Amino acid sequence: MPCADYAGIAPELTARLHDVVVDLGGAISAEHGIERFKAAELARLAQPSELAAMRAIKAALDPGGLMNRGVIFAAGAEASEPGPA
Repeated sequence: MPCADYAGIAPELTARLHDVVVDLGGAISAEHGIERFKAAELARLAQPSELAAMRAIKAALDPGGLMNRGVIFAAGAEASEPGPA
């Protein structure tokens, strides 16, 4: 498949793969974490309570919001909103 064709289906393919992984009890991240690439998928797949816990931990460890500003959670966003994709 040419790269240009793959680029057109990559987001849908990724979402479907992540759905299967989560349905089977897996996680969409491993050693490298979520990063910008999977921020929207985290918001789509994680439970609101999980996102709230992540935001609380982030706030406790980085009260000034200096570390990786907006990478996973957009500045001032609700817990269910991802940062930039």
